Amino acid sequence: LIELREVDNETGMNVTRSKLSETKSALDSARKELVQAEEDLLKFQNELTTVPDSDKSYMATGSLKLVQEIESELRAVNDEYAKRKAQMQNNVSAGDDIPRGVPSIDALRADLRQKEVARSTALSLYQPDTPQVKQANEAVEAVRKALAVEVQRYRAAEKLDIDPRMIELITRREVLSNQLDRERKRAQVAPEQATGLQRKLRAVQQADRKVTTILDAVNNLEQQSQVSGVQWTVLDAPYVLDEPINKSYGRNIIVFGFIGGLIGLAAASRSRSKSG
Repeated sequence: LIELREVDNETGMNVTRSKLSETKSALDSARKELVQAEEDLLKFQNELTTVPDSDKSYMATGSLKLVQEIESELRAVNDEYAKRKAQMQNNVSAGDDIPRGVPSIDALRADLRQKEVARSTALSLYQPDTPQVKQANEAVEAVRKALAVEVQRYRAAEKLDIDPRMIELITRREVLSNQLDRERKRAQVAPEQATGLQRKLRAVQQADRKVTTILDAVNNLEQQSQVSGVQWTVLDAPYVLDEPINKSYGRNIIVFGFIGGLIGLAAASRSRSKSG
């Protein structure tokens, strides 16, 4: 019985130790998988070009909203550019080579009219060679020259398309067009990136659950191993501490003793029969 119990305990402990070793190895592998999954997630997040909405990941609301805002601003810029260009083309009225609608030119035009009225008044009051008329004529000519210079400057700018506001509109339109193109591309890849992010998150969660499950199994096996060790110590310590016994020799003594007893009983029975 002692030998059978020892064999049974040794077998059970060996099985437990083997399972514990295999489970610890699986735990190491699971932890490596978790670390790799976390690294993949961090790398993916760093490479994201969009920020998926937490509630509506596939809508990519941030990118789409920005696209709409850029489109609205670009439409306003294009409208103003078209209106200003049409105004520049229509500034010259029929029979008049002086542009209209240009603030600096319009101011000089108004000043010229005032100076011409003043000259007409002077001519009605004074002779043509009087200082008053000469002064009025000089004033008119000065304004006309200033107006001619301003018109020439405007014409040159118009030919070169260097009107300050037009340049500003053209530059802004170019910037918005490039930005709109980039954001549209981002909006197109946003759903794919949102799906990829969810996949990476699930991989981390699954790896974490796997580590937790295997860790629980390791703890259970370690407890089983400790309990088996305690049972072995309580039941078998006296036999373990005794000097080694030749168990085969002991079994032979028992067998021969049993056979000798049978022979003795047979002899005693034969003796009683003779006496009778």
